[in-house]
Amino acid sequence: MEKVVDCRGLSKIYRTGTVALDDLDFKVEKGAIHGLVGRNGAGKTTLMKCLFNLIRPTSGTISVFGQAPGQMAHNVGGLIEMPAFYSHLSGEQNLLLFAGYFGVDSVECGRILELVGLADRSRDKASRYSLGMKQRLGIAIALLGRPELLILDEPVNGLDPQAIAETRDLIRTLRESGTTILLSSHLLGEIEQVCDTVTVLESGKLVAEGTPEQLRQQFNGQAPFEFQVGDVAKASQLFVGIGVKVVVEGESLLAYLPEDLVASDLVRVLVKANVEVRSVKRRDSLEAAYLSMTQKEQ
Repeated sequence: MEKVVDCRGLSKIYRTGTVALDDLDFKVEKGAIHGLVGRNGAGKTTLMKCLFNLIRPTSGTISVFGQAPGQMAHNVGGLIEMPAFYSHLSGEQNLLLFAGYFGVDSVECGRILELVGLADRSRDKASRYSLGMKQRLGIAIALLGRPELLILDEPVNGLDPQAIAETRDLIRTLRESGTTILLSSHLLGEIEQVCDTVTVLESGKLVAEGTPEQLRQQFNGQAPFEFQVGDVAKASQLFVGIGVKVVVEGESLLAYLPEDLVASDLVRVLVKANVEVRSVKRRDSLEAAYLSMTQKEQ
């Protein structure tokens, strides 16, 4: 499979001593929607900025379409962090303004506005756009020049469910037209629904990579059991006392069992301590796999 992005031994250490990327090998295959997953500070945005040549790595190599970053600017479009445009101009005026840098005409701008679902609101001022519409306008600007690789940093962050669904459909449409897409997100459910392949980062290092199904199969043997109990704090204390790793999620308790214990053992511990057990079920999803890869003792 042809690689659109190929990074080898990539490291980035800031002047403060913070290690953002740590000897990272990373690739994106042509025609795929590739998800980049990790908690805040895992290195996702730093990696994307390196691909755009916005920051330089401390060491390692980066190849984008077989060349160094920045040498094929028209082949790469992207939206890093929040989209930037002029709020006093309409969506159409914003797009036309940026189109001048790419030599793109008004007909192509109209096509892009139709593609991202803004054609009927293109003459409204950008200041009147919802957050979801602003994200779509940002993606529209990134699509000027018909990039072969589109890089999207948290494209659904802060959006309502309807806007998330619309953005998801747009990303799929772009892939069907032949665009390779690299996107980051902390919403594991979205990554699972839209991505062909996934890379998991933790502290700048690659933790795992593969299809969502491969990651589920690889790590869901370690998937947690979700306990709904009457006293989460007491249950957590009891589990930690017998060597079980736990994560508290509101009124639920996720328990990562060591090899010598099964779920019924934990139920007996709770019952013996007079803790009400309301339900027990196994988490079997990409989110559960991710937690298995990255969760820490509490």
